[in-house]
Amino acid sequence: MKANHRLIQVLLTKKKSVLLGKHKVGPFEGRWTGMLSPWKPDTSWQSEARKACHVLSGINISSSQIKLNQNAIITLEELRKGPKDMPGHIEYEIVANINCLSEEQSKATDTSELEFKWYPFSQIPYDDMPADDKYWYPSVLQGKFLRGHFVFDGVELVSHSINTVQDSMQDFHYSKMRKQLPNSYE
Repeated sequence: MKANHRLIQVLLTKKKSVLLGKHKVGPFEGRWTGMLSPWKPDTSWQSEARKACHVLSGINISSSQIKLNQNAIITLEELRKGPKDMPGHIEYEIVANINCLSEEQSKATDTSELEFKWYPFSQIPYDDMPADDKYWYPSVLQGKFLRGHFVFDGVELVSHSINTVQDSMQDFHYSKMRKQLPNSYE
């Protein structure tokens, strides 16, 4: 896998709820996720997360009162490539608590690609999400820092591993992780 094949997934939280988007098209069609966006190597993860939120949902998280936390780095590997499968990639999981925003400011705007809904943490629709999400969402939403690896055959999860990391991942970069990736990611 090339170093530039990275995604940011932003999980906006407010009052023990998380904003999810149901995809209307593409490899995640019919499934709920956080806000997913490609991460270009020449930009910071913070600016890419802010941009993804604004472009995908219409929610502006550029306020200095909103702290972005990089809580997990997840590698995802595909055994076989189908027309709707995502290629192997690395996801950087970002959590942003937006309690400081008003109800109006935290209202997401549906688009032709995404329909948004706030879910209480206890009612997240894991059965309608990518199979890996139920393994790492709960820990990340509790503020834990993780590294994970998931192997898929189409939409079926074949294997996975998750490790809790003691330190914040705020400055954790792909280059520091390369030695820990499977050979197929080199």
